[in-house]
Amino acid sequence: MTVKTVDDFYNRLGHRGLAPGSILRYHSLLRAAHKQAMAWGWTATNPIQLATPPSVPRVGRQIATPEIVSQLLDGARRSRNPENLVAFRLLAATGARRGEMCALRWTSVDFNNSRIEIRAAMGQLASGEVREKDPKTHQIR
Repeated sequence: MTVKTVDDFYNRLGHRGLAPGSILRYHSLLRAAHKQAMAWGWTATNPIQLATPPSVPRVGRQIATPEIVSQLLDGARRSRNPENLVAFRLLAATGARRGEMCALRWTSVDFNNSRIEIRAAMGQLASGEVREKDPKTHQIR
């Protein structure tokens, strides 16, 4: 296997419609497999390290305008469940993720200092079970 062979493989995957992020996952898997093959003495080189996977474009965040947030809050206020207004206002004010909002506890709220600490998030396992986990960034915010 040569670096050119690997680069050609990545190009074929791209022409078949595979997204750059998916091709990058192939690259990571192949690199790890060849690294292990070197550790076991099955090969002397790792051509994957020198291959050129496609770059994955960064996707910018779309932030809602104040007008859209205001419309959402008005809609929540007029809905059949106006208590959702509290959750939507909290989402708008904190920028928390849905799972982080679902994991909030009263112990997360510091009324004296007007602070909310996001320490956990709710997430769904492959089995369908929902459980508390670390937030996506693994940091308390």
